[in-house]
Amino acid sequence: MDTRLTPEQLQQIRVIYETCLGWWNSLESADQTEVRGGIFVGYKDQLDELNTITNKSYDAFLPHSRQEGNTQLPQDSVCKIADLRVQIGGLLGRLRMEYLPDTAPYYIKNSEAMVLNMNQQVSQEVVFNQTLVNVADRIDQLEVEYPDDSKEKTFLQRLKSAISNGATVARNLTALNGLVLTLASEIGLEINQLHTLLTHLGLS
Repeated sequence: MDTRLTPEQLQQIRVIYETCLGWWNSLESADQTEVRGGIFVGYKDQLDELNTITNKSYDAFLPHSRQEGNTQLPQDSVCKIADLRVQIGGLLGRLRMEYLPDTAPYYIKNSEAMVLNMNQQVSQEVVFNQTLVNVADRIDQLEVEYPDDSKEKTFLQRLKSAISNGATVARNLTALNGLVLTLASEIGLEINQLHTLLTHLGLS
């Protein structure tokens, strides 16, 4: 860490770091391939401020750009988003190495978010699979209470068959609810009949 800078200056650099990190993340999902003005202008301003604070030049992290229109104004500068993101990533790495060694690498933060999202998805799938098991068990207990030719028993048997065949039911509660409504409509269950069955199955 550069000890020649004051705590206030280091805080200013941290703010610049976090600002650029926000841009780096947002550009990952950008629909277009180029950016005109906007983030490019803001990023250039951040570099200028960084140069002033540190009394160094970080202009090497400014991506190549071209001008559109008849002016030389920064807002008419156009650059490729891929190039901008690479340069921002390079700057983030440099700032962390020189001034913010206690900060997690920018790409690690992004990876942690991805891992968290994956863990949430796995957790949701586990919960849903357990729901299917519970529904199947309740169907076994419930279907004996209805006559063989009843709409209720037909519904329960067809629902159990669909649950047992993983290919016929999507792996989320929304799709399962859609399946339930489709079966009920095909069989001709009344609303009150369906509500009673779903209550017993723990799906209401």
